[in-house]
Amino acid sequence: MTRNAKAFEGPLSLEIAEGATTPSPGVDGAEIWSTTANKRLQWLGGAWVAAYAVAGHTHAEATSEAAGFLSAADFDRLQNIDLTTMVRRYESLVGDSLATSFVVTHALNTRDVVVTVYDAAAPYDEVWCDVQHTTADTVTLRFTDPPAMNAYRCVVHGAYQSGPGSGGGGSGGGTASVSTVTVDFGTMPVSSKSFVVPVTGAMLGQKVIAVPSLDMPVGVDEDELEMDMLTCAARVMAADSVKLVVASVGGSVSGQRAFNILVGSS
Repeated sequence: MTRNAKAFEGPLSLEIAEGATTPSPGVDGAEIWSTTANKRLQWLGGAWVAAYAVAGHTHAEATSEAAGFLSAADFDRLQNIDLTTMVRRYESLVGDSLATSFVVTHALNTRDVVVTVYDAAAPYDEVWCDVQHTTADTVTLRFTDPPAMNAYRCVVHGAYQSGPGSGGGGSGGGTASVSTVTVDFGTMPVSSKSFVVPVTGAMLGQKVIAVPSLDMPVGVDEDELEMDMLTCAARVMAADSVKLVVASVGGSVSGQRAFNILVGSS
């Protein structure tokens, strides 16, 4: 059967209301459409569960962060995140009993950062020193007297900036980079498909977030995202290589789509 002119795929396709007499086929993979919850349900392990589990993975895997996936609820929350406003942090110990100035490399690619310096031992008082926003990736701390070895802790907070002149990877807590990739589902509509895409700088062990992009490929209108809602998950497969798994929510998809992939520290 079809809904909104979109064909359902799977062993079973029914349109029912939540709470109505629900068939129990006893066959994993069978699907129904819940008109109350406005979502697909899939029969897995003796119960109806949300059918955002992607092809080739169990429901438990597809909702497990440990397996590199995101739940549908987490995906919905991520849709509206503005990555340019996400605050990230870098921290470092400074002091060697000799120098009075130290260059701290935060790699946030912006001079718009907040720098805090405090004693590394109790009572952890803040320390006043001259702070120079030397480059987009570094700050310079200047003291009147040489601090003792690792006497102070420097913490830098800022919104990571991507793009020429302001982007790039880094070290420390919470650095990340964003790439946009275009994939092709082909001419025949499918409910889900996996891709291996190149993402420069991706490393094994890093966390990955993937979301559909409004920077649509040439010839594809933004309305396609409203008609063919997509959920996706990703993980780093090898250096500079990310596996992207995409599933259509309640329908099927064909042609090209673009996705934003955020790769962050582990």
